[in-house]
Amino acid sequence: KRQVSTQSTGVVDDLIILPITLMATFLRHKVSKQKKRWKKDGFDLDLAYITPRLIAMGYPSKKTEGVYRNPINQVYKFYEFYHKDRYKLYNLCHERQYDKTKFHNRVGEYRFKDHQPPSLKLIVECCNDIKSWLDLHPDNVAGINCKAGKGRTGLIICCYLLHSKVSKNTMEALQLYGNKRTKDGKGVTIASQQRYIGYYEKVLEMGCIPPMNLFRLQSVVLKPPPMILGAIQVVVTHKGLYEYSVLFRSNPEFDKKQLQLEIDCNGTPVMSDIQIEFLFKNKKGGTQSLCHFWINTSFIPDDDTCTLTKNEIDGANKDKKHLIYKEDFTVTLVCDRILDEDQLKQATFVEDMIPEPCQNPTKTKKSRISFYDDTEFNSHRYDESSS
Repeated sequence: KRQVSTQSTGVVDDLIILPITLMATFLRHKVSKQKKRWKKDGFDLDLAYITPRLIAMGYPSKKTEGVYRNPINQVYKFYEFYHKDRYKLYNLCHERQYDKTKFHNRVGEYRFKDHQPPSLKLIVECCNDIKSWLDLHPDNVAGINCKAGKGRTGLIICCYLLHSKVSKNTMEALQLYGNKRTKDGKGVTIASQQRYIGYYEKVLEMGCIPPMNLFRLQSVVLKPPPMILGAIQVVVTHKGLYEYSVLFRSNPEFDKKQLQLEIDCNGTPVMSDIQIEFLFKNKKGGTQSLCHFWINTSFIPDDDTCTLTKNEIDGANKDKKHLIYKEDFTVTLVCDRILDEDQLKQATFVEDMIPEPCQNPTKTKKSRISFYDDTEFNSHRYDESSS
């Protein structure tokens, strides 16, 4: 009787475990969406080799989250199985951390917020760290993760593809990453993240971070204004290496059916990495985000104005039917460059990091460079068959 009871219990346990396992597999594949998964040697992980030495993956998770994301124990087994003693992970999640000791303390942290680019300095430091690790041994690999293992992960990987000269330019890096990480080729899709990959390409061309030019932001011009009923407010935020600080909030401005809406920013001093966000205040008093973008002031053209098209603005670029933003929608930042010491002393702005500037930096061209062209590129220098 005891033997029969034991066997019966085993059958029942199998019947219980099987649906749970199938459900977990279903959820993980559902969460992965269009991202490619690694399904070999008994593994089924949200993970892909971008090159033989660069791995993109979702967050190594525990407990309930591990049911629908990468279970941290499986991630550990993967690296121990394929790259024992030759791997280092890089966590980009601003919102969470995992146990470094699980991976022999070989975890670098370069954290920044979801759906945003990091500071330019953080990109430089992270790429230098990855290079130092990979240079230690030809078999060393770098595993890079954010939460979903797509946008933030893709930004850093694309920058390193440029850093290591695997890709010749920003568009080639974006295309290589998109094809390797996803089924539909859509890897890094957030406009500001794409822009910062382009910035890093220019940093590599110059050989260093360009001087952090200080400006007074006089006004922001929306042309034509978004088609909404309510007031628009501008919020200017500065990003240090890890810290964020709000520099300015405008008074709500109502669109008076003009061809453009110009919002006064009171000559707010701005420097390095800044976000311009537009909030919508409806008549009921509610507030919601309309659109936003990040720029680095070092790349503001010599005429001290910076114009972004609809496709270069986060949020606005998703309005494919032009219901809120017309097809020719642009945002222009009107600035005054602060040059002399007296003006610098009067500017109530403190930068928490001053990187080593170029001695003879290449001047930023006045012509705007877009990173949203759909031009097809020729074959990559990286051999697709080697993955």
